[in-house]
Amino acid sequence: MRLLLTGTPGCGKTTLAKKIAKKLKAKLVDVTALVESHGIYSVNSRKEKVVDLRKLQKILKPIVAKEKNVVVESHLLCEIPLECDRIVVLRCEPLALKKRLEKRGYPAWKVKENVMAEMLDYCSIKASENYEEGKIVEIDFTMPLSPGKVLAKRKGDRVNWMPEFAKIREKLKGFLD
Repeated sequence: MRLLLTGTPGCGKTTLAKKIAKKLKAKLVDVTALVESHGIYSVNSRKEKVVDLRKLQKILKPIVAKEKNVVVESHLLCEIPLECDRIVVLRCEPLALKKRLEKRGYPAWKVKENVMAEMLDYCSIKASENYEEGKIVEIDFTMPLSPGKVLAKRKGDRVNWMPEFAKIREKLKGFLD
């Protein structure tokens, strides 16, 4: 199986990818390590790495095409089309995501950007632009599921934070402004 895992930072991709790769006895592709080893990024004024997506796609495309049993994980996978059997978009409730990112020590601006991206379905929308609908599985991973349960899902939860937007926005008052 060629499995791609994407979602906003902090939603659980790395932990899940390791567990699924072990369960499937699959090769695990560390996209962050590839970006570093190939030097395919620049650093912007906020000191964050900006990855060259075209170069990343060129590197990943043959790896994923060659491997029959591979798990690839990165928040960037929703941005670039790759051959796969399934792409799983992990989602996380915005308030829980905020706590996770703060616990990791992310700067406030980066926490805010990622919480907004989650609230606005950024990774889901980008995945739908780059992958066939039948290959996309969206899962609320606020409360992590076992690798077996994730693999068993054929259709995702179609996560939508908008019905709770007013409540979430009230709890994040001042933070999102």
